[in-house]
Amino acid sequence: YEEDFSIKNVPLESEEVRALKQAVAILRKVDNFQITKDLDLIVAKLENRIHTNIPDNQTIVQFEDHTFALGSNWYTDLFDAIREQNALSIIYQSYKHPEPKTYLVHPYLLKEFRNRWFLIGREGSTSRLLTLGLDRIKKIRMSEEKYKVNDLFDPETFYENVIGVSMDYDAKVQEIIVKINPVSVQHVESKPIHKKQEIVKREADGSLIVKLQLIINYELKSILLGFGEGLEVLEPTSLRAEIRSQHEKSLSQYVKGT
Repeated sequence: YEEDFSIKNVPLESEEVRALKQAVAILRKVDNFQITKDLDLIVAKLENRIHTNIPDNQTIVQFEDHTFALGSNWYTDLFDAIREQNALSIIYQSYKHPEPKTYLVHPYLLKEFRNRWFLIGREGSTSRLLTLGLDRIKKIRMSEEKYKVNDLFDPETFYENVIGVSMDYDAKVQEIIVKINPVSVQHVESKPIHKKQEIVKREADGSLIVKLQLIINYELKSILLGFGEGLEVLEPTSLRAEIRSQHEKSLSQYVKGT
């Protein structure tokens, strides 16, 4: 027993302090928007507690620098509204409409995809889900409407069979078969198109037949098109025809310029 002993006064070894400093540095670089107020305060306290003359190690982890995501200024307000279960009145400018529209939204989830943030929530008193890009929000204010709790989807599993965020909420998961040509095989094996992709067959020429169980949406088609000659859609025939048509349109632009 020591009279002045306190579990809070257990000294940290220099290597432990370095590890904590590195953890704080990584935490602050995870996203390009301001950390929510509660977490920011915790990080500040941690930095204060471990502030010493021990030098930092060299940079070990470096994140990709993205362009600033428009709409990040709304993140904290939306985060707080979801946590505190507040309905919102949101003025939103869609790409498809020339004039902004006001929505009554019961916010449920903030989701990031490729450095863009989206809000998913219920539209008014309906059972319709809205997906709103934060970069197109013009104004947010609190609504006096009673908040409707989320009984429409499970955030933990809702996007398991989706790439990105855009989709018809009534759409069904489809079996998609693609052929990965040898030029792209290593890329697809090291960085799968989707976490649940299944390799069905390895061809003699080195190509792969891959099966995906996904909802077909804009983001999926963009990824498939991005492979160019490195990927061929085999099934379903409707998706194969659409991807072929897009490639033909792209080719026609280069043919016109020759």
